Amino acid sequence: MNKKLVEIEYHEKQDEIFFADDVRFKVIAKGRRFGLTRGMINYVIERALNGKGEKILWVDTTYPNIQRYIERYAMPILKNLPKGYMDWNKSRNEIKLFTEKEAIIDFRSADRPENIEGFGYNLIIINEAGIILKNENLWLETIRPMMLDYKADAIIGGTPKGKKYKGKEHLFYKLF
Repeated sequence: MNKKLVEIEYHEKQDEIFFADDVRFKVIAKGRRFGLTRGMINYVIERALNGKGEKILWVDTTYPNIQRYIERYAMPILKNLPKGYMDWNKSRNEIKLFTEKEAIIDFRSADRPENIEGFGYNLIIINEAGIILKNENLWLETIRPMMLDYKADAIIGGTPKGKKYKGKEHLFYKLF
């Protein structure tokens, strides 16, 4: 997929999640320490390097988590790209990858939903969905409409936080 600009590895279950079937929406309920976040970072990088000019949104709980994921998981892979293939705007939480077409990965925090809105994407990742999707409106009013422009794929994953939240069926549980 990435023409081997960088070597990206997955463990067996990650490989199954990301490549075993060709569906647009994947909802993954997993336990702690499975490695889903690292697997999703790997997958996002691979999608961004496919040369198609992918627009990717990563939604997570907080900006400090996003910064750590970029620094600990993405940068060790991206630093191996040839010079000029990558630009990381740390203040905007944005990574651009330059292959046949420019790809962009926007990292946004669910604690500031107003900063998520406004663009269309080819792929949307929701990490820590058990926490993020407690706010059902974030999905209904912000994320889902952004899937329309490019008929986006979505990977929604996290550790379940129960079947109900505030007396209603938890959205992550419902989607799963």
